[in-house]
Amino acid sequence: MRKLLIFLLLPLFLFISCNDDADYEDLFSEKRYQDLITKAEEMLASTLDEEALYYKARSHYYLNENEEASSSALLFSLVFDDDSEYYHHALRIVLNTRDDEYAIKAARKLIDDDKITKNNRIRYYQVLVKNGINEEADEVYSTLLGLLNEKEMLYLMLSCMPDSTKIITALENYYAEYGLDDYMISSLETLIPVFIKRSDISIAYALISNLSSKIDTPELLLTLGDFFYAAKERNKAFYFWSLAEEDYPLQAGLRMRDY
Repeated sequence: MRKLLIFLLLPLFLFISCNDDADYEDLFSEKRYQDLITKAEEMLASTLDEEALYYKARSHYYLNENEEASSSALLFSLVFDDDSEYYHHALRIVLNTRDDEYAIKAARKLIDDDKITKNNRIRYYQVLVKNGINEEADEVYSTLLGLLNEKEMLYLMLSCMPDSTKIITALENYYAEYGLDDYMISSLETLIPVFIKRSDISIAYALISNLSSKIDTPELLLTLGDFFYAAKERNKAFYFWSLAEEDYPLQAGLRMRDY
């Protein structure tokens, strides 16, 4: 009788178990992330379940709850190092939500396992630059040259501000492809003060000088004046400040007063 009962109940038990496993995926596909987190946390309260921890990490990530996503994904990557799809997803979350040694290790592991994507490489480069790991950053940069178009590369430079030589190269390539469009102008507005602060005037001089005659945007004219003042070309500085004076009388006036 007991064997018969087990025989009858076993398929039901397996059915329930399969449904429990499928629930995580179903909730995730339905974008019911908060419900999924609740379900996963109930499971994790009693056992360190691989699927519960994985979907908890991904749900937090899709909700832009990066701190929670990071801690769950990092724990997953440390405990369940099994070379599975779950594992590599967890590594990507670690890479995208952290900027420390764990993010770098995650990227290296993705490379070793041949699972790194273009976006992973971009993030890897940003983290390396932020941490001042320049030699490794240069290696990643060389791989990105063949993967990114001119706009993507300039966007990357703006996102992490590596050495000025790379930034100038990105600006030159972008200008050659797209000309002096709005994105180029806004990029120059952001980057010229960076060159001034870094005292990298000589590195940027050829490009800025070449473009200066083509620029009529008031905000950038003011910045061009600052650039040429830093380059010790006072007459050029005064000229661009005066062009900006109509739109920025106070800022330009103060600069020309101290000229």
